[in-house]
Amino acid sequence: MHCSAGRPAYAVSLEALISRQISREPISMATRIVRGVIILGACLYLLCVGAVENNLALAQDETPLDFNNILQMLDSSEKEYSYLGTKFVIDYTPSRRSTTLVKVTYGAPGWQKKEVSPLQPGESPQIILDDGKFLWHYIPSQGSVIKKKQRLSLGRISKRIHSQSKRIQQNYDISIEQYPHTSSTVASRIPSVTGDVVVSFQPKAKDRPSWKIWIESEHGLIVRTEIYDVQGNLALLSAFSELTFQPKISKKSFVMTVPKGTKIHKTTETYYRTIGEAQKAIGFAISRPQYMPPGFELASVIRIPTKRGEKVQLAYIDGMSSISVFEEKRAETLGHSQKSTKEVEIKQSVKGNFHDHGLLKILRWQLEQEFYVTLVGEVADSELLKIAASITR
Repeated sequence: MHCSAGRPAYAVSLEALISRQISREPISMATRIVRGVIILGACLYLLCVGAVENNLALAQDETPLDFNNILQMLDSSEKEYSYLGTKFVIDYTPSRRSTTLVKVTYGAPGWQKKEVSPLQPGESPQIILDDGKFLWHYIPSQGSVIKKKQRLSLGRISKRIHSQSKRIQQNYDISIEQYPHTSSTVASRIPSVTGDVVVSFQPKAKDRPSWKIWIESEHGLIVRTEIYDVQGNLALLSAFSELTFQPKISKKSFVMTVPKGTKIHKTTETYYRTIGEAQKAIGFAISRPQYMPPGFELASVIRIPTKRGEKVQLAYIDGMSSISVFEEKRAETLGHSQKSTKEVEIKQSVKGNFHDHGLLKILRWQLEQEFYVTLVGEVADSELLKIAASITR
């Protein structure tokens, strides 16, 4: 028996039966009604069969995405699109609740300008210009522009995911959802540009934040980011509310105009791969932490000249979250610079000043005479104290 258009044999036989019935001599009205019902039922059946076959074909074409697909999607090396966007950043930390509006101008091959406007009264807008090599940060309240090198490992989230892919897969459980229609319960009340791929990063160690990103897959752009604290509460939301691709952008869009008299400060940071390599250039002995939460590895060592001398930063990363140890030798003593500061005991006879900045925790203390340590991390308070207690001279 011949079958056409992928229909099953019994469907074709049913059509033939209907055709033969119609070709016969006219009979009673009741019989005609019955035949009409049969024909209608057969047509509905054939429509259903076709719909099921089409759905099965679509399902076979939609291959689930894996993390390698996500890396390819976020790889901007061969993409030359530009865009104009407006995003908002909401800090949900009770003690620091704030909303910031950011206007973004992005032009290939990687130039980006951000106009950052906090919505809190008394705070002036700032401008951040990224030319692919340096960050130029205009801070009106200080009357200065700070120029510093771009840090890939701790830079934009898309570049971080791409450059830290191995660490991320080691330290996080990754789940990928395609064509989502809703976001989280809290964040769904905030209107934003819709992404068609959602990637969730759940830390295998429950002492650090979890992440969720929405990607507009056609351009490989992250349009929404949600970060949750160790208790599972939404702590930070960053999302585009408006986005226009391929607008006309002139070179003037990436010119930073500042008032006359604004000073430019260049941070001449020097990067090293290992502590041993950096130690040769540092005028004091570097104290390496004896404890670090599982998964965190040393990414780089940075020497930072200061007005008081020099400072060294040990930058650790687990792929998504970061921990930095700043060590500095100076004569000044620590002070309680903020109302949110509280004194904590690091170990016997050693106390420090603790600052809770929501996702970011800061701990400062004097390790010995004229030697100070500042610990900055996206981990639980208890982990921060363990790291601090493991740093000795």
